[in-house]
Amino acid sequence: MKKIVFIRHGKAESASWDVDDFDRQLTPEGVYNTEQVSSKVSVSAPMTLSNVFMIRSDAKRAYQSSEIYKNRLNIADESCAISHQLYEDLTTNDFLDLIVKWVPSHKDTLLVVGHNPMLSMLSNQLAKDLDCWLSTANAICIEFNVCEWIDLSVRSGEPIFSLFP
Repeated sequence: MKKIVFIRHGKAESASWDVDDFDRQLTPEGVYNTEQVSSKVSVSAPMTLSNVFMIRSDAKRAYQSSEIYKNRLNIADESCAISHQLYEDLTTNDFLDLIVKWVPSHKDTLLVVGHNPMLSMLSNQLAKDLDCWLSTANAICIEFNVCEWIDLSVRSGEPIFSLFP
């Protein structure tokens, strides 16, 4: 079994002309909510930490959110990758290719920290009968009845949980 936990970054500072979107940081509320949900994920998705891999956007707010998860779940640096593609548009097929390319086959759980609308679209495309929209700091876990990441396919996953602050 393989699991993907899609995690939308916490609430960020408002968009302005003074700060590039890429550089927007988490607000104190965003930090707090992300800490709350990361704690819930650690309970709701029992995982062997040696079997967890994280791919995260390089945008400031997503990176900050991923650091909260990384620290809460004790994820080692070598089990983390940064992808600018998670900040930009990424098709479902491109995402599946990215998983096969970066995630070691012995890792059973993948955390993906990024942005909407892409994370909601990927969740909806990969799970059966799912129509969700991830708000800030939300996490959704989808489980796949496969042994290898290369065997993932569209509409084959089962939603296991959805967590909110």
